[in-house]
Amino acid sequence: MKFFTYAVLVILFLDLQYLTAQCATSADIYAFNYDGRTYEVVKLAKSWSDAVACAVERGGKLAEIDDAAENTEIFNQLSSASAGIDKTKTVPNDGGGASYVWIGGNDISTEGTWIWDGDNTGTFTQFWDSNGTDTDTGSPIGGLYNNWGTTSGTKNEPDNYSTGQDGLAIALESWPTFLPSGSGYGIPGQWNDIATSESLYFIIEHSTLLSTPEVTQENIFAFIDAKTQQLVVNTDGVSLNEISLYAVTGQQVKTIQANNQNRFNVSGLQSGVYLAEIRTHSGKSIIRKVVK
Repeated sequence: MKFFTYAVLVILFLDLQYLTAQCATSADIYAFNYDGRTYEVVKLAKSWSDAVACAVERGGKLAEIDDAAENTEIFNQLSSASAGIDKTKTVPNDGGGASYVWIGGNDISTEGTWIWDGDNTGTFTQFWDSNGTDTDTGSPIGGLYNNWGTTSGTKNEPDNYSTGQDGLAIALESWPTFLPSGSGYGIPGQWNDIATSESLYFIIEHSTLLSTPEVTQENIFAFIDAKTQQLVVNTDGVSLNEISLYAVTGQQVKTIQANNQNRFNVSGLQSGVYLAEIRTHSGKSIIRKVVK
């Protein structure tokens, strides 16, 4: 009886470890490399603190952006079709209707004192000071990079518009969305202060290059689902770029851009045998035969 009880406890403990280790899976992540580091875009909506916890669990931190080149690369990657971001799922209630992604800045401890603390350890670098008021009148610390929402030369953020706007997020759209781009408070790629309780996608930065799964004969397969008329691709965590379909004669009949679901409408294809060239974001490719 004691052994049975012990075995059950061990199983429960292992199950708990497994569950707690799954803050994000490969299906939720788009990864890319830049300047000797790996970044992971996590397409799960979490509060700022939960996003930090997930970043730390995965061995990184919420991204800390040091210059315009890094900001541009991150924004371009977030905006790419390969990232597969559904903008409707990462919209806070206090961001002018726009979509955003969490990065590693906050002024949680002291209003107006903006710091990079993407792993929430308390060891930080201050990059902005709003003189304790967190209005849009502030100044950078030590010349460090910032990219607050600005239009026509007027800096509009951070503004602490609502209670608890203590988390930093990079915008995927202009805000507010009901105004033409460039006439509101900020444009895509700029930063806004958002309430830390809001749920957004987030981006993790790793200090080194991580090994990423590569396409092999074993971990990629594809088939056409006759019921849904969709091409289904299993990637085993590999990030796709696009798929080209060829008739057996060698004629290319369709090119498909990657999406987050790895399911693609092919209802317009005639019945027959096709070769699918599956290309990953890293440039690797593999050929699979599919039948419609």
